[in-house]
Amino acid sequence: MSSNFQKKSAGIIATLFIGLTIAGFIFSGYYDQGGSRVSDELASVNGLKIRQREFFMSLQQQVQFYQSMMGGKELSEEMMEQLGLKQQVLSGLINQKLLLSYAQSQRLVVADAEVTEKIQNELKNVFKDRPFTVEAYKELLKANRLSPQEFEKMMKNDLQAAKLSSFLAKQYPSEQWSKSLSKLKSKEAQCDFFVIEKGALVSKVKVSNDETQKFLASEENKNRVKGVFDDRKAQLDRPLEAKVRHILVALSEKQNAEEAEKKANNLAKKLKASNFIELAKSENDDTGSKENGGDLGFIGKGQILPELDEVIFSLKKGEIAGPIKTDYGFHFVLIEERREEKEALLADYEKTLAQELIQKSKLKELDELYEEISANARMALEKNDHSTLSQLSKDYNLTYSPKQKINLLSKEVTGVPLSFNFLKEIFSSSESNDKKIIEDKEVTRLLLAKVEKFSTTSPDDIKEKTLERNKSELQNLMSKDFMQKMIKELQEKGSVKVSAQL
Repeated sequence: MSSNFQKKSAGIIATLFIGLTIAGFIFSGYYDQGGSRVSDELASVNGLKIRQREFFMSLQQQVQFYQSMMGGKELSEEMMEQLGLKQQVLSGLINQKLLLSYAQSQRLVVADAEVTEKIQNELKNVFKDRPFTVEAYKELLKANRLSPQEFEKMMKNDLQAAKLSSFLAKQYPSEQWSKSLSKLKSKEAQCDFFVIEKGALVSKVKVSNDETQKFLASEENKNRVKGVFDDRKAQLDRPLEAKVRHILVALSEKQNAEEAEKKANNLAKKLKASNFIELAKSENDDTGSKENGGDLGFIGKGQILPELDEVIFSLKKGEIAGPIKTDYGFHFVLIEERREEKEALLADYEKTLAQELIQKSKLKELDELYEEISANARMALEKNDHSTLSQLSKDYNLTYSPKQKINLLSKEVTGVPLSFNFLKEIFSSSESNDKKIIEDKEVTRLLLAKVEKFSTTSPDDIKEKTLERNKSELQNLMSKDFMQKMIKELQEKGSVKVSAQL
């Protein structure tokens, strides 16, 4: 129930096939609305051009992704170079063009009606506050230095790419393959995993007071700090907040409005600040907060139902109010603490933000810290030193996950993708009974694993639902493998010319 009061949502979407749509960037302010744009050709793939504007939009997507992984911190040019982002983006665009070229060679038909529907969908947000007309559409494109023909061709290319992706996904495994998959799943390994994300270590790089003072002695650096502060000020400003406990007498099929109101009035007669927690555990229909004595934590003004919001922020610490009627029923609230709103001042954050900018520039120190923690984690895993691993995880905000069970077809562990080669190395160690530390190292992440034990279950008694689920998983694996092989073949046969430096 408490989730109905506090509006929180988060989601991450990852896909193998990245579409070619760029309309969202064109119309979201990424381009200069005054009309300037970068239009030089960067590369050509089977005659299909990759423009620098397309490259920079894709690069911006990658930068935003890595910034989110690093807690919203900016990515410096040095870090972008270290990550090889520009090369990754160009390689991805080349692969997209290769697939699009193949789709066009296979004459995948896209009807005009499909293009029209896609354009309407792409522009829904742009025209949500004004009517869509042909004139307005042309003016919008003109402001972005695009003709209707260019934009419609982009949308057609996008649809062709989507159709090819759909076609490649249609790989149908046999029942025998599905049973083979169950056999692969029947062998499990119990491992201790330790994940080191480089981005999480940036804030742990040491910066002395002398370095900070020297940095802020420069007017240019002070302006950089002010720019960061201005960008984050809305988040740094502290809103009016209250720490709230809550009791709900809910309306339901078992309890109509009259019955709920009678119960609420009886509860009001005995409810005091001293017994609020006790009654919130026994008389509360808010299942989300009942076990915690009705604790909703700190709530900012405007984050809760309007009827409750008005009452909560009119109360002082220690005061109770209720019953308050809403569509959910009758509510009681206790204010345990209030935090008054406070505007963020540059002087309060200047030193912290300066240190953050210095940390981002200390790439050598970051690499040294990364290697030091990696070595300590390896040693601790070898010695089964769970105390050290837990402390490293706590001190550096890293992930330590002991006793995790995986099989040869596991896709991830604690949110980290598992490569097939990594899994193969883990399970090949069962034959030699070798308990060495197994690593999967990427540019910004190191995944360490130590196998504790292997187990096998009988795959003979396979239920029908399991077979169907296995077919679906195997279909996904086959599709990914097929696409990777196709891209490799297209790379070998295609004509790729890079005509400008990154």
